[in-house]
Amino acid sequence: MKKLRLARPVIFAIMITLTYSCQSAWADSSGDNPEQPVFFAPEAADASVPVPAPPPKDSGLLWLVNPENRLESNFVPSSLVKSGDYRMRRETRAAWENMLAALNADGITDLRIQSAYRTYSQQEQIFANKKAQYTGEGHSEAEAEKLTARSIAFPGASEHQTGLALDVTVNGRLNGAFADTEAGRWIAEHCHEYGFVVRYAEEKTHITGIIFEPWHLRYVGRPHSSFMVENNLCLEEYAEYLDNNRLYVFWENVRYHRVELTQDASALPLENAEDVSALRPGSEWRVVTVIRKRPAAALPALSVFPPHTGNNPFLSSR
Repeated sequence: MKKLRLARPVIFAIMITLTYSCQSAWADSSGDNPEQPVFFAPEAADASVPVPAPPPKDSGLLWLVNPENRLESNFVPSSLVKSGDYRMRRETRAAWENMLAALNADGITDLRIQSAYRTYSQQEQIFANKKAQYTGEGHSEAEAEKLTARSIAFPGASEHQTGLALDVTVNGRLNGAFADTEAGRWIAEHCHEYGFVVRYAEEKTHITGIIFEPWHLRYVGRPHSSFMVENNLCLEEYAEYLDNNRLYVFWENVRYHRVELTQDASALPLENAEDVSALRPGSEWRVVTVIRKRPAAALPALSVFPPHTGNNPFLSSR
């Protein structure tokens, strides 16, 4: 028993030596400084540091889709629903049905949808068919592609893939003559009241790169559609306006809208937001559209207050 008691300190010293040797070998093999501890206890979370909120959901209603801002080939919009034989986003269908009811009430009953949502592969086929038509007429591949792109969007650059675009017709044909029909004139004057714009206007072809298409409607929602019409902006110009100004206030009838482009949408009063949308597919920046209470001061039925004009009392508050 006495020998065992004498051996215990020796055994304990050997164990300490082995433990130290193992830790040193681990530190050397890990490439860390052996003078620093190798094993760390997990640190407790700092409750004083707020966890950043996830970015608000992107509705996509304002997405600028064109050759410079394309959709992925596997992109499929959310909330696709059917209207007759055609698929589109739920918001597009609701606006279309409201607008169609107004058209019918005005005695115009011959307007029909010719095309709505298309997949990436469907757009590929349409583009390829049109290009083949031009090459068959003797144009080179490059010429045929350039000519095709004037009237048919490249795959991924078509608004139809968003589920927010409609091609409408009164006779089954899509051509400029639609603008001179009763339905075409009504659409040009009133579609913005339902959140639509005529996407490819005749005077904007140098900006959009697309021929005049009075039949092609794009849903962007209000107040954006009314602001674009009031200021004669195509979607490319509207996106540029928001890029440069970041903020405007728009008065439409009895509704007062505050529209702001921001990278930190969570800092805005989202509880009153009508919509939160990026301007371009995949962008982290959001356009937040908020309804504000109408001030007591009497204002015209339709008013635009761009930022930085010095005469807008509403820009300093949220």
